[in-house]
Amino acid sequence: MNYCTLRSTAEETIATNWSTTLIQYENVPFTPPDDGWVSVRILPSTSEIDTLGQTGYDRYNGLVSLLIFTPSGAGSDRAINYGITLGSLFKRKSINGISFGAYTLRKMGCPYEGFYCVAVDIPFWFLG
Repeated sequence: MNYCTLRSTAEETIATNWSTTLIQYENVPFTPPDDGWVSVRILPSTSEIDTLGQTGYDRYNGLVSLLIFTPSGAGSDRAINYGITLGSLFKRKSINGISFGAYTLRKMGCPYEGFYCVAVDIPFWFLG
């Protein structure tokens, strides 16, 4: 298990279960549409020794962070509901050996003019 497996698992889960907006993946060319999109970010965090010994395991932690962009002036409900739906794809699930926790939904400043932005952060951990 490694971060590349995590990335592909998260991206595949979203791509398979989300067709409401376009999806932006890290380091892939993307032109933002006028009607909103979801941006996928993998944020590795800490690692720690889970078991001792030569054949032990390390635990790797981090966040799958989904940035949801909707047009300004359309209210916040659309972005928040998208966030709830996307967070629920991972909440308290184990997918391909990766454990996901409860998500956090938060409002944030938007780097794109004309858009409203909400972030959904989903903690993950796996043994490697």
